[in-house]
Amino acid sequence: HGEAGGDDRFSDEEMGAGGPPGLLEAIVSLRDRASGDARPAPYTGKFLEYAEHNSRPVFRRVEEDATEEVLIYYSTSSGDMPAGWFIGGELDGQDIAARCLGDAMEVPQRGWELAG
Repeated sequence: HGEAGGDDRFSDEEMGAGGPPGLLEAIVSLRDRASGDARPAPYTGKFLEYAEHNSRPVFRRVEEDATEEVLIYYSTSSGDMPAGWFIGGELDGQDIAARCLGDAMEVPQRGWELAG
């Protein structure tokens, strides 16, 4: 965690896939309830902050072997969907892998449920 330095020019190596150094990072893992072992899923891995949406950070998965874009974002209530944090392929999209309802300002660490 921290703030990016005053110089807004970064090399490709410093930028990585997520933006300038110092931005927030999130790790998403799926654990088996019985054994506690991590299980891979299309939406697990390392995410870096790269934008803002609804006054909260948006995180994008930066795994090297990722073939699809996966985002963690906050969405306000709309239609049948209550407000909360979501993991999905596009902002406010219909294809959601997991959700955590509520209005927290930061990505919740607990309370997530698989969608669908």
